[in-house]
Amino acid sequence: SSHRKPAAGKGLRARSATPLSSPKKGVKTGNRPASAAQMGSKPVAKAQPIPEGEIPFSGARMREGDPEYRTVDGDTTFKYAVLNRIPKGRHVHRFVVLDDLFDSFEDTRSFFSRFVSTHKDAQVLIVKYPGQSGTSFDTSSPLNNTFLASKTLSLLRSLDRTKTFATSSSPFTLLGIGNGANIALSIHTSAPSLPLSSLVLLNPFTHVDSRLEMHLRSWISSFGLS
Repeated sequence: SSHRKPAAGKGLRARSATPLSSPKKGVKTGNRPASAAQMGSKPVAKAQPIPEGEIPFSGARMREGDPEYRTVDGDTTFKYAVLNRIPKGRHVHRFVVLDDLFDSFEDTRSFFSRFVSTHKDAQVLIVKYPGQSGTSFDTSSPLNNTFLASKTLSLLRSLDRTKTFATSSSPFTLLGIGNGANIALSIHTSAPSLPLSSLVLLNPFTHVDSRLEMHLRSWISSFGLS
């Protein structure tokens, strides 16, 4: 039987508005990168459910913007990074970035690191949502826009509560790219009270054509979901 799962495929024009879900039960870790660029990403090993919060980091962080991991429940773990933790300027411009499923953490960080280096009043939160390298999720739940939006909102509230990245009192731009655009739109519709200064959607999915279907089936195989 066929199962729905997250749509992805960088640079494709025809895309699906709803990702496909995973059929297997239990916690699935995204430990097999979806692209060659992600081969250097290291997954989070989680033998049993852990409380909400920061996952202990096993090594020394060499620089700001290195990946961190946080669980929002006993099963769902995000990989994220905050760029420019101490922004300068009277008015701070904050961005939450949800990239495409096949975009690598390193490429996304590199791009926005250049951005904050020239805009000292900007702060960027890069979020790798469940299904991407270095994340985990309970595969008994449908991995669709509703699920991902709900868990991403939990992450934003957790980061706000720990003063890691402000989202409750400070306006911010929610930027979604590819599959991340679908999730960003779902976040906005499910939590209209968020203090968004803008919602930016780049190359969102609209339809699954034969080429995208090929990438989706490859994704299923890569993560062992078939």
